[in-house]
Amino acid sequence: MTHTHRDHSPNTKLLQPVTGATTFGYGQHGADRGLAVGTGTGDFDYQPDIELKDGDIVTGNGWTLEAVHTPGHASNHLCYALKEENVLFSGDQVMGWSTTVVSEPDGHMGDYIGSLEKLLARSEERYWPNHGTCIEDPQTYVGALIAHRRDREKQIERCLQKGLDNIEDLVSEMYKGLDPRLHNGACRAVHSHLIHMIETNRAACNGAPSPEALYSLPG
Repeated sequence: MTHTHRDHSPNTKLLQPVTGATTFGYGQHGADRGLAVGTGTGDFDYQPDIELKDGDIVTGNGWTLEAVHTPGHASNHLCYALKEENVLFSGDQVMGWSTTVVSEPDGHMGDYIGSLEKLLARSEERYWPNHGTCIEDPQTYVGALIAHRRDREKQIERCLQKGLDNIEDLVSEMYKGLDPRLHNGACRAVHSHLIHMIETNRAACNGAPSPEALYSLPG
């Protein structure tokens, strides 16, 4: 299992009785972030039969998988490197159709960017994501994802310089012409970016960095 979002881990309840398979995963949803059960929208019911940590190896008949811990989209997210073919099952950390959603409280933008940099340093030649098509040039693709997130943070800095101080106004300025159905996701992404920028002393807010807080440049 790559992670415990509700479009993934609940399916084990359907598959395991039919296949008799052993389940593997990093652990319970939100444990690394100290989340109380029921916080957010993750699957707190899922517990793998065998917990894996970064670098753990699982083997079978003719195959070897390495667990690669890649928090960010979810704190317990794992990618899996198939050694025999030098490919990576990239889960939702790197998707084939768009950049992934990073949403607090279990998602964390700093972790997400750090995990992308971790993958960039690896040598797999092809990625198979949970969503989207096969990624044939993963280093270039991952580099572009990192650049995209850096560009978003530069956009936020420019908006804060203009005096825009709340997430709704930031999203309206940054995502002109956005499909209204994607507005909530954009707000969550900007919120995650702002938290990361506060943690790295590139932004400030008037209290706890909530979706309703007012934000500014530091100083």
